[in-house]
Amino acid sequence: MNVDLSKPVKIFKPLLIAVVLVPGVLHAQIPDTERSALIALYDATDGGNWTNHDNWLGDPGTEADWHGVTVRDGHVTGLDLSSNNLTGELPPEIGYLTALERLIIPDNHIGPATCNSPETTLAFPEEITKLTHLRRLEADGNRLCGSLPPEIGELHELWWLTLNRNRIFGTFPGPIGDLEKLQILWLAGNELSGDILLGGDQFPVLESLDLSRNAFSGKFPESIVQLTTLKVLRLS
Repeated sequence: MNVDLSKPVKIFKPLLIAVVLVPGVLHAQIPDTERSALIALYDATDGGNWTNHDNWLGDPGTEADWHGVTVRDGHVTGLDLSSNNLTGELPPEIGYLTALERLIIPDNHIGPATCNSPETTLAFPEEITKLTHLRRLEADGNRLCGSLPPEIGELHELWWLTLNRNRIFGTFPGPIGDLEKLQILWLAGNELSGDILLGGDQFPVLESLDLSRNAFSGKFPESIVQLTTLKVLRLS
């Protein structure tokens, strides 16, 4: 093929099309029940006064863009609202987040301002025991008041449980003694009392245990030596 070099040569370039992704538009929509649970949490904990409530209450399908919310495969799997000025109590609708794996809410004001009748009050709504996929629960530094729901021992995927600096009453281990996957357990600065009673088959993989600053009585339990995986222990 002869090319006339005296004439300009037209070079055809492929057309480049820029695609702009608008946040919140292309996410899969979560179930209505999970969206309702998030909105109930926002309303029950004074969401309008959170330190960060970016994108909350946006249109359906935008939940993955809400501050602290993780969505995977069309379900809410994580909530991280630590140090975010949540004030109020967790709503029972929290139980609708059945795919939740991480609930991280430390250093807020969750719980009643006054802890009345803690012996007959639950620190969490009973519905939290429906979160059977929950692996990590952090609620240190709140105003949780009362005992732990007995059914919390059914959260068998839980490996991290930290509830330091609350107003949790009852004995130890209580229902959490059934959590066979626990590796981290911190309950310091609460109102736990009585003897520490450990069964030989409890906490088979526990690595860190903090029970300091409670109101325990009795002798140091000899059964503690059966926690062969324990690396950190705080009792005083």
